[in-house]
Amino acid sequence: GEQYDTADDSLVSPQRVRQTVNIISNTVNSVVNAYSEYPYSWYTGDNELDQVADEFLKKSANSRATDDALLNSVSFGTAYLVMGTELQQGVSVPTLYSVPNPNDVLFDPDSTAIDGSDATEAAIVELKSINWIKQKYGEEWAHGSRTEAADISMDYDSNHLPLITYYVLKDGQVHVYKILCSGMPEDEQILAIDRLPIVPVYGEKTYSQNRPIY
Repeated sequence: GEQYDTADDSLVSPQRVRQTVNIISNTVNSVVNAYSEYPYSWYTGDNELDQVADEFLKKSANSRATDDALLNSVSFGTAYLVMGTELQQGVSVPTLYSVPNPNDVLFDPDSTAIDGSDATEAAIVELKSINWIKQKYGEEWAHGSRTEAADISMDYDSNHLPLITYYVLKDGQVHVYKILCSGMPEDEQILAIDRLPIVPVYGEKTYSQNRPIY
């Protein structure tokens, strides 16, 4: 499939290689999985890693995120899972969530790997209410000019502002920036991982013996 539509292509430098995504290969894999005796599972064969994955997915929010992403991929053709952390009783623990609307994710247009492992940059755009911004960042951040907000194709009213989380891979680490209007309300965060924590999800939903298979 083409990575760029006509409008995007007119803005891309002539020197930039037009990449493509192998949709046919992914579709074939989905069909093979649906008819296989042992459909796709999370297990890797590494006992230690599988145990960690099991414990991670026992948490209902993480398990639900994977289901949401798979269902979204059936509806929209693609979806995104995001790996992050959250504080629980003062301890930072890993978590997983599915972005409700895949159109809110601006993913590296040059990425061709099915799992997005070759991506070097991406952004997630969230509309936040003015009240949320006041509580999170303070009164001064709630009055940014709409003309200073990022140039994104998202409709929003006077009660909301777009908060952008921008990820960029450089020097073997992921740098994360929060952008609100023309400023950064949070300090840069550096993740000691060698890929973006955003995973594209493609899939099909079929049934076998009245049970859904993704």
